[in-house]
Amino acid sequence: MPNKKFKSEEKKVINEIEEFSFNKEGNRLLKYSIESLLEEIDPERKGYVSTTRFFKLIFLVHKKLQEKNINIGLPYFWYLYGPVCIEKKLPEGDYVKRKGSYLPTKHKKEPSKKVEKKIQRTIEKISHDYKGTKTDEIVDNVYQKYAPYEFQLNFRKFRGILNVKEMDVAMEFAGKENRNKILIEKLDQMLHSFPEEDFREIYNQFLQWENVMRYLADKGFNTEEKKFMKDFSDKFWELFCKLLRIKKYSKIDKYIIKKWKNSFKQKDFEEYKFDIQKFKNKFYTEMYKPRNEFKSERKTYKKTVYEEFINP
Repeated sequence: MPNKKFKSEEKKVINEIEEFSFNKEGNRLLKYSIESLLEEIDPERKGYVSTTRFFKLIFLVHKKLQEKNINIGLPYFWYLYGPVCIEKKLPEGDYVKRKGSYLPTKHKKEPSKKVEKKIQRTIEKISHDYKGTKTDEIVDNVYQKYAPYEFQLNFRKFRGILNVKEMDVAMEFAGKENRNKILIEKLDQMLHSFPEEDFREIYNQFLQWENVMRYLADKGFNTEEKKFMKDFSDKFWELFCKLLRIKKYSKIDKYIIKKWKNSFKQKDFEEYKFDIQKFKNKFYTEMYKPRNEFKSERKTYKKTVYEEFINP
């Protein structure tokens, strides 16, 4: 299920972009693609195509058409829930956004050109494939097919496991011990897949987070510690995605990217370091309790976590 805090943050970023003055993209193919997609999936104009659903479906259209050497020029960046379109850069056409949903305003014209026919066939295929599919499942599919980094997939799987309710752990994972083992496997995968070269600025912060998650998963965690793990993971994911949007984008003006870069250096990163103090204090005062009966790795954890987390 979508994280309300993440949805609020994503909406905030979209609104910040809207404050800039854009000229509408005069991209005929993008205009045709949007109109055709909305007409195909909402011909009766019910208005049930949410912003998130629209963003993901038009992104899928964009990627599928790229495979056919057709570039519709979709303006987007990768963020908390995958690709986000810059709405104010979308071309004006026979569609409207109303109460958070996109819907067509006129019946589309039949495709008259060869490229339009290819677009239409692609849209019909995507509409058929995702008919009746929940938006969350579409988001997962976009990640599976197009996430720029394997790390994103591994992190989402890790966070998804933490989201499973305690009453369902026995059914989903055959018990807490097996669940915790899977969490550790995911942490191993994240260690190997973290894009250190592209995200060197936050590599130490990743190691701090990973060490704490590994310690708690290895020793077992209670309900309060589970909430701590989720909150800490959300905080790190926000930091990662604020850097991600600078790394992976298309058709976005340079001054927006420059603004995001400055914000990351001067604000976002500093706020993260400040906020992380409460996690640090809670972990070391309430959770980190090395004992003799713990595995021998505890000594390694103690040394590594201290060096990376308390005294980096």
